[in-house]
Amino acid sequence: PDVDWAPAWVIWRFSDIYIGWAPVPPDIPFRSGHGYDWRNRHIDEGLWIFVEGRHFHQGRLNNWVIPRERYRTIINITVLGDQVTVRNNMIINNGLSPQQVERISGRPVTKVKLKEIKQPAEEGISPNEVRLYRPVIKKEQATPKMAVPREEAERQITPGRLSQDANSLEAYHRRERSLLEKTQKMEIDRLRRQTENELKVAPPPEKQKKLNELQTRIEQLKQQHQEEKQQLIQRQEKEKQTIRPENLKKKDN
Repeated sequence: PDVDWAPAWVIWRFSDIYIGWAPVPPDIPFRSGHGYDWRNRHIDEGLWIFVEGRHFHQGRLNNWVIPRERYRTIINITVLGDQVTVRNNMIINNGLSPQQVERISGRPVTKVKLKEIKQPAEEGISPNEVRLYRPVIKKEQATPKMAVPREEAERQITPGRLSQDANSLEAYHRRERSLLEKTQKMEIDRLRRQTENELKVAPPPEKQKKLNELQTRIEQLKQQHQEEKQQLIQRQEKEKQTIRPENLKKKDN
């Protein structure tokens, strides 16, 4: 935010099955000892990325990104992690601790040494070390020399998959549909398990009440899931229409 540099200014959301992150907008003030100032500000749900926690260590994490149509539901069942502190003049993001990642993912987190270097060309990663270059940013450098119109910017950052051929796009869409259905089922199964555990210790008069609450919640989830599925289908149909003609011609040739 502003001109305070860090390798990645992100905010986290997590639960026992999901891990998500989103970029912190540059206009969100940050003050040492106080953290972020979120007054009258929020992170748009479209900026979030969510994966199942057990896939968080995957090398090709993009293959496990949950379709964004699920994000409204997932945001409502995850907690916000935005704790940022300054220690020894170093910004520490405590929004999601290594211990929490280990618990959610079921895998250990390998710790490495962070080394600050003087030249960008020296940046790199080794088994025990990450080398990072920290630029010195001044106020007058923070304003871009040229502003790109919104329409042009959106055209330039069109997701790469939209320039692929029809077969590649269909494979991507199948993976999205699979992730959507799988995570939806996982949420309902999780809700049932939680209720079963509660029933084991609940007094007899409370058991029927909890079963009724479970049924109501499952029906609500199923309705949300159906809406998510329809939104995904509509978005995928639009993406199919945006496949660039030149790529289709190359494929035909």
